[in-house]
Amino acid sequence: MKRLLLICWLSNAILCQGQDGPIFLEETSRKLAQNSLSERWFWNIVWKESLTKPDSVRTAEQLQYQGSVFAATNQLNRAVEYYEKAAQRSPRAHGMIGYIYLRDMHDYPRALQHFNAYDALTVNFDDIEGNNPVSYYRGVIFLKTGEYAQAIEQLNRAIGDIEGKHGAEWVNYRYYITRARGLLATNQPEKALADLDKAIKNYNKSALAYYQRGRALQQLGRSAEAKTAFIDAQFFFRANRAEVLRVNQPFLPEDQFFPLYEAEIDETLAKLNP
Repeated sequence: MKRLLLICWLSNAILCQGQDGPIFLEETSRKLAQNSLSERWFWNIVWKESLTKPDSVRTAEQLQYQGSVFAATNQLNRAVEYYEKAAQRSPRAHGMIGYIYLRDMHDYPRALQHFNAYDALTVNFDDIEGNNPVSYYRGVIFLKTGEYAQAIEQLNRAIGDIEGKHGAEWVNYRYYITRARGLLATNQPEKALADLDKAIKNYNKSALAYYQRGRALQQLGRSAEAKTAFIDAQFFFRANRAEVLRVNQPFLPEDQFFPLYEAEIDETLAKLNP
């Protein structure tokens, strides 16, 4: 099926070569979206069929999928049961299971347990889950549980490894913002401000970075600069939302673990105004 869809798409691309650039790009994007939907439909059938198999013959991925089905219907105890089965079936599943506990279930002790188990699979290496190292996820967990010194320690590792090998410009700007949270929580606004300046250098349209920069400047007593940072945060929040909606995409929080909302920015600015 996928091969047939690819052939159809390539045929259409050849026919579009004589069109103007924008028309060609729009047509290409539409065909790619159709292909993605067809592939998702195909795999949905495959995974639904796996629900009829006994647990003893299911793969770790299928057990995890079963857990997600239970989680979607708020049967959390059953979801946990199958997530744990998936991790037992394949140790490599610890990473994704930890991510699910962190992102979807906010079960920080279980998330930490699974990330530690995943990281232990390879000695002296900061394992990657998805696009992020385990040390970053551990930093997020410790921030969530108020263990700020341990959060900073983990984020130092996540950031330091990349800075040492490739330079600060290659660090995900969210890592700097996340570490700045820990630094602000431990009354280290100067270090937090340095991190936030690095974050903005790596992505200068981050509403989240400007908002946290405003918080750092407030701690330093630089009220006028803080207000400017909060205004910048408000501007980029609205601009980013308008851009996403313009291309008909869902508007998601900039940071899934520490989301920033427009009402929060507005409330902060209202408190600064006389």
